[in-house]
Amino acid sequence: MIALDPTILTVEAIEKLKNIIPTPEEVSTVTSFDGDVSMLGDVEKMFIAVSTVPRLKQRLDSYLFVRTYDDNYEQVKAKVETFEAAAREICGNRKINRVLEVVLAIGNYLNGGTNRGQAYGFKMDSILKLKDARSSKNGKLNLMHFLVMQVEAHRAADADFY
Repeated sequence: MIALDPTILTVEAIEKLKNIIPTPEEVSTVTSFDGDVSMLGDVEKMFIAVSTVPRLKQRLDSYLFVRTYDDNYEQVKAKVETFEAAAREICGNRKINRVLEVVLAIGNYLNGGTNRGQAYGFKMDSILKLKDARSSKNGKLNLMHFLVMQVEAHRAADADFY
């Protein structure tokens, strides 16, 4: 078995090799050459050399995965920890929960006569739609403005949830 030297076969080198792996058609063209191999160019000689390595692309993909695993793991771990901290903060913040109750009440009121009225919850991405629903009397006001006004008027103690 050939040992892979990580000082020579760096992540950058692996990525470059993956980009220049010859296609089966290119390998077929070069290997079908009947003349003197020394007459071929450097690229063609490289094609012949790498064509003898079985499953080269899969091997390079695997080695790249091994070489980048720790960095990728740490990046994903940091993002998950950030998400978990945010989720704990939101779930543990009574003021945010009360504001979300107002959002639910507004949604239930607006959807009152439909099958979507009287919902027990909503998807968090629905909050993004609050800015899109505009007032028919004052087109500058949207549902987000109305939410802020309602929280300030009826739940002032919850208005500083940030």
